[in-house]
Amino acid sequence: MDDFTSALRRGLSGTVKGPALIVAGLLSGLITAITLIQYGPLNSIVNSTQPDMIETLFVLGTSIVLPMFAMPFILGGALGCAVAQSAGGKSSWALFVESGKKNYLNLLMAGIAAWLVFYFLSLFMVVLIFLGSASSLLMILLVLIGGIVMFMGLMFIEFYDISIVAGGADFIRSFGASIGFVRKHLPVVVPFFILLVGLKVLVQLPLLTAYLLKGIAIIAANLTYYDNGSVNTTLMNETVNSTTAAFLSISFSAPSLLAIMLLQGLVQAIVFAFLVSYKAEFYQWAKNIKKITDFDYDFSADRQ
Repeated sequence: MDDFTSALRRGLSGTVKGPALIVAGLLSGLITAITLIQYGPLNSIVNSTQPDMIETLFVLGTSIVLPMFAMPFILGGALGCAVAQSAGGKSSWALFVESGKKNYLNLLMAGIAAWLVFYFLSLFMVVLIFLGSASSLLMILLVLIGGIVMFMGLMFIEFYDISIVAGGADFIRSFGASIGFVRKHLPVVVPFFILLVGLKVLVQLPLLTAYLLKGIAIIAANLTYYDNGSVNTTLMNETVNSTTAAFLSISFSAPSLLAIMLLQGLVQAIVFAFLVSYKAEFYQWAKNIKKITDFDYDFSADRQ
């Protein structure tokens, strides 16, 4: 019986059916690793009061410009191969290049629009946190509301890319197609999107773990103990300020950063290849789900 789990299994097996998805995953992992350069020694330069313009442009180029302009081609090529595999065909390098070139501009423009949606939803969350700072109960309520709004907003536009590659939509109509797809298949899209969010968080674990460990070390180094139990307010404020500044300028040594880049790039490569394959399988499966009101029988023949 064809169901959610069978689509998941096909997505998993489709990841290794051809070299195109594997290479696409490795390219995605390489780009992800390159974006982490900003967490090396350059981080302290960029966050300084008088940052060097060349280093700043280099960091912006590797962390924003490179993935923005490179990923649409990789994503378009990978999705084209994954869609072909889900339809029973085979992926190839020629198909990868053709699909990447054909869908590049639409995926680029739609990707920028999707990033803006994410940015404004994140800003909305920050505003809610600020409004709820006066009360812990209000804070919890507003964060919950903001989290739901952000989850739903991102979920409804998640299928813009597959709508472009598999559905032939342009970058404007792709969001309407994605919203329509989610509305029609909401019960099965929700678990799909939860899995997707979980895997995207997994990709960030190497960096987040390293950041957290270094942050704990900074806090421990800045802790001040008082024998008489009293607190020097001025000293405490200075300690908080210095700790905050240290957090903002956290950077890793070259060996540590290289290890983080290798691990996070590898995780990204695996997750990217799987999600592309799984999204294609899920999309094709969900579109073929028949509702109770759908019939294969042609009733017009009875009227003759």
